[in-house]
Amino acid sequence: MKKIVIFCLAFLLTSDIWHATDMAKELYIITDLMEEHAYTIDHWRIVFKEKLSSQQLNHIQDKLPQQTLTQDENHQRILLTSTQQDEFFTTTYHLLIPKNRQISPELIVVLEDDQWTNEHQASLHEKINVVTSTYFTELANSYTCVSAINNDIINHVNFLLNLKKTLNLTITEKQIDKTQSTNKQIIYGFTPRWDNEIHVFDRRLNIQIVSWIEEANKIIVGTPILISEY
Repeated sequence: MKKIVIFCLAFLLTSDIWHATDMAKELYIITDLMEEHAYTIDHWRIVFKEKLSSQQLNHIQDKLPQQTLTQDENHQRILLTSTQQDEFFTTTYHLLIPKNRQISPELIVVLEDDQWTNEHQASLHEKINVVTSTYFTELANSYTCVSAINNDIINHVNFLLNLKKTLNLTITEKQIDKTQSTNKQIIYGFTPRWDNEIHVFDRRLNIQIVSWIEEANKIIVGTPILISEY
């Protein structure tokens, strides 16, 4: 099955004051809407990313949990990885250290799980507070992704309509991918409901939606854009 990878080569990310609640706001809004329409959330993820200075690198490296060291195929960078399995989700720390000193190191922290319960939400809020205050500054970028399934086609259509209405969503681009046996719809848009956004070719974007009408009504929503395969 062919997979599509979205690459955002150059964009400007804007953000407001650093608060853990703000950083996860998109995730809570999207999951609430999905649950209102009887979706089963089968995976969620929130990612924090930030470029580091040399001083920050030393400071962060000392704070990270026990790490596993690997190198990429071309030996252009070192990757330090650490994974923590909490009661309700997995937290993975990636520290990318380029061998070229002209390129900034980068810290990426991923929190994710295949379930979404009240306990997950309460634990996640606390974990985000710890992660953001310990490892990141107000310059960090955040990304969310929620995958869900609903076997009711009418519910699926109503969800998309309600999502557009609730978020006051402006659709900036819509694509239909017919390379697979089931048609896949890809939507890019902008909502004023949150401040996290990117600029691509002079367009403001902060939400991406991928849906499969014929495949168990699967849907993936990412903010401000999906940064992984789907």
